Amino acid sequence: MSANLVTLSSAMRSVTQAHGKPDAVAAYAAQRAQRLTELVGHPGFQEAVDAEVMNVALMAGIAGSQEADRNFLVAVETALKVAAILL
Repeated sequence: MSANLVTLSSAMRSVTQAHGKPDAVAAYAAQRAQRLTELVGHPGFQEAVDAEVMNVALMAGIAGSQEADRNFLVAVETALKVAAILL
């Protein structure tokens, strides 16, 4: 596992644990963030982020209808963007 993926996994674990989601969701989110690093600065970046947020939501088994789920999705979106841009 690359150093960047380890760092991403740790950061995503903080987000997912704060929302009561399993570590598998954090690992998946970290992989999706790593994919997004290739798209930073390209047209469609926001659309790619939106798609990855939905992928993580599906992995977490949520639909975003409850307030806690929406808060989780906002946290995931923010974490994915920051991770992709900083790496």
